[in-house]
Amino acid sequence: MIPVIHVAIAEDKGRIAAALRADLALVDNVRLVGDYRTGRAVVEGIQALDNLPDLIFMDIDMPELDGVEATRQIKTRFPQIRILMLTVFEDEEHLFRAIRSGADGYLLKGATPEELERAIQEALNGGAPLSPLMARKSLLFLRSSVEGARESGTEAREVEPLSERETEVLQQLAVGLKYREVAKNLHLSEGTVRKHVENVYRKLRVNNKTMAVARGRDAGLIP
Repeated sequence: MIPVIHVAIAEDKGRIAAALRADLALVDNVRLVGDYRTGRAVVEGIQALDNLPDLIFMDIDMPELDGVEATRQIKTRFPQIRILMLTVFEDEEHLFRAIRSGADGYLLKGATPEELERAIQEALNGGAPLSPLMARKSLLFLRSSVEGARESGTEAREVEPLSERETEVLQQLAVGLKYREVAKNLHLSEGTVRKHVENVYRKLRVNNKTMAVARGRDAGLIP
């Protein structure tokens, strides 16, 4: 007899949650045991269940507690639960934040029932399912990291000096703040923060926040 797979959903948008429930209903041996609208609700809700879910589909952008922090808290207490991020965010920053929090996979919304089923099986068998686009982004990131490490091992790569404001923005990003939090702290608009980040990327010759912070530290621009 094939065992039942207990699955929970954390998604703040009711329409998307309903579509996901309908898709999961088409997957054999999957039983929905929890359906939550905020990160805090899923963290607290699964602890009240008689049986923990085997796997959680986790949105990232949710109220009260975002999906990345909810994942970190759940994984700290229940490392055996598999968590797959299911999100619209296609950028490396969200991908690697999710991975660092303990997520077991990263899928983009719009996955078919067949793709969801494959992802569930892969995660439960110890794999790390990624949407094709995110898998490619991961490969490109690793390739650029290897090339950067090779360069730093031979000759320090020169970087264009950052302005005082650009340095402040990079320092804020280095401690994990989001753009809107940086904007609030520095009394700027979020659009202005994004423009400063673009300038930082250009001057440091990188294409994501993780590499910018690493390059900034290597160059002594930030602690």
